[in-house]
This record gives sequence, structure tokens and C-alpha cells, in this order.
Amino acid sequence: MSSTEANNVDIIRRSWDAWMERDMDRAALDWDPDIVWDITRHEDAPDTVHHGIAEVMEMIANWMASFRAYELLIERLEPAGDNVLLLLRRRARDASSGGVADRFAAHVWTVRDGKVVLIRSYSDIAEARREAGLA
Repeated sequence: MSSTEANNVDIIRRSWDAWMERDMDRAALDWDPDIVWDITRHEDAPDTVHHGIAEVMEMIANWMASFRAYELLIERLEPAGDNVLLLLRRRARDASSGGVADRFAAHVWTVRDGKVVLIRSYSDIAEARREAGLA
């Protein structure tokens, strides 16, 4: 792993840890003001793209509000240049139905100049690996 890739992994871990602690202001410190979150390739999420910190924060808040309990664990991080593949395991309980979900998914986070500029969510891990440049 190059020093740039190691730095990108550190940036993502710091932002991720803040998010999982529900400290979104701290999480966003590592985001570019024009961050884009593309969730068009994730089967459990609305088919949308969110632009800018305020929109991304609103999307996250709405998503989290739909669950009674929510845990999203990083199983593995795989850097590839500016991209880092996050292999994730989500354990959640739906707020309305009480249904339980235990699923795997992936994110590809892109870091440029020390800031997260793009996050892409995927249901298909093989597709995420290709998009990250790891396939």
C-alpha cells in the first residue's frame, strides 16, 4: 500500500468512526464541500444521487430514521489509488415493521487532496470491486 493509499484509508476510518458515533459534523470534516453520494446501484436505497454536504447529511438522517437499530461494520478496506473499497455488513431493525436485516454490501469512497469527494453504494460486491479498480 502506498503512503497516499494509507492516508486515504486513515481519512475514511476517521470519517467513518465519527459517523458511527453519530457525530456527523466531525464526519463531514473530511468531506469535500461538493461531495457526491451515488446510491443508484444499491437495491435497498432510493435510486438517487446526493450533491453537497447538506444533501448528503439529509439523506443519511432520513436513512437512519427508518431503523430502530442500525449497525454498519467495515469488514475490510481495500485501497486502489484514489479509491477505497469498503466491504460492509449491515445489521438493522426496520422502524415500522421491526424486520431484521443482516446483509453485505460495499461502498467505494474516492479521496482527492485529502477530502472525500465521492461515495458510491453497491449491493453487488463484484461490481463495486470493478468500479474501485480492483477487479
